[in-house]
Amino acid sequence: MEASRIILESKPPTCYNLSMDVLTSVGILVLAVLACAFLKVAPSVFTVFYHYASAKNSRDKLLDLSSYFIIGAEAMYAVILFLLYFSLFYFYEDNPSIDMFLPICILAGVLGTLGIFAWCFYYRKGDATELYIPRRFAKSLVAQAKAVKKPSDIFALGLASGLTEMFFILPVLIVAVTEIINFPGRAIWQPLLMIFFIIITMVPLMNVRKQFHFSRKNLAEIERERVKNKTLHRIVLGAIYVSLAITLIILRAL
Repeated sequence: MEASRIILESKPPTCYNLSMDVLTSVGILVLAVLACAFLKVAPSVFTVFYHYASAKNSRDKLLDLSSYFIIGAEAMYAVILFLLYFSLFYFYEDNPSIDMFLPICILAGVLGTLGIFAWCFYYRKGDATELYIPRRFAKSLVAQAKAVKKPSDIFALGLASGLTEMFFILPVLIVAVTEIINFPGRAIWQPLLMIFFIIITMVPLMNVRKQFHFSRKNLAEIERERVKNKTLHRIVLGAIYVSLAITLIILRAL
């Protein structure tokens, strides 16, 4: 009787902790996905590509060509995500007792710094939506976006557009992979979470294609909307990074 009483009393806390772990991991993954979704290099390059390609190709062919860009950008996310997954997975397996307090604090500090940077410097000053990335990279991407014709070049442009913003992407992907590795019931959920993360990051590019192809907007209209919303976008992006940093500190490091 005494043993039965102890087992029954021990079950509710275990279920409660498991639920809290799941909710915490899902919340952090949602913030990570939102951070990736609000980054603008790939959508901006895709917008330039789609605008200039639309003058040279039929609507049906343009849809096919634009798919190569989207696949290239998502392939970049997938490759980095899987490389991080296997690197961190084997690191945890080889060091099961490692104290993660300091690494989490450092990662949270990086994310908080990126949040402040996004608030202050993500967009260059002025009425345009130029991003604060090296001019050499920006000009090269724009020039390629205007000129590419072959599917292989379009695919490579998608890859390059994502790599240019790696400064903002990599810390978020490290957080996402860490949560996926430690997700309760990982044998079932890990592959699904990886696929979900990759698919969701496709949404901004699909939205650009929708604006051009289905809503029939032109480059000038899309640019006016971006200029109008860029202050809000900058604030939201910074808030997501800071929220992610605070969440890691409160729920993971403490």
